[in-house]
Amino acid sequence: HALMLDWLARSVLLLLLRQHTDHRSANLTGRASFETFSRFRALVEAHYYEQWSVAQYANQLHIAEIRLNRLCLKLGGKSAFDMTQQRLMLEARRKLTYVPASISSIAYELGFQDPAYFSRAFKRETGMTPKQFRQESAPPAQ
Repeated sequence: HALMLDWLARSVLLLLLRQHTDHRSANLTGRASFETFSRFRALVEAHYYEQWSVAQYANQLHIAEIRLNRLCLKLGGKSAFDMTQQRLMLEARRKLTYVPASISSIAYELGFQDPAYFSRAFKRETGMTPKQFRQESAPPAQ
C-alpha cells in the first residue's frame, strides 16, 4: 500500500507540474504552437507502444518533421525522437518496478524485436541495465 500511495502522490505532483509548465509555455509561445505540441504529446501517449517514427507523428499532425523537432526543442527541450524514447523508457521503468515479468517479456511488450536492443536503449536512457534497475528499484522485503 505504501508503494502505491507513493506512486499516486508522485503522479499527482507530476500532473500539477505539467499543468503549470503547460500554462507557462502557452503564455511564452504562440497558442497554435503550444496546441500542436500538446497534440504531439497526446499522440505519444497513445502510440509509444507502437514505436512510431517522428515522420509518423509529423504526418498525423500535418506538419513537417523539422517543424515538429523545432517545436519539441523549443517547448520540451528535447528532440521529438528523444521525447518518444523518454516516454517509452518511463513505461519500461514502471514495468520493471511493478510487473514481475521477465525483462525479455517486457521488451517484447514494449514493441522491441530484440531484448538486447531494449537493454542497450534502456541503458543509454537511464545509465543502467534493466536488470540493475530492477534490483535497485525492488521494494525492500517485509
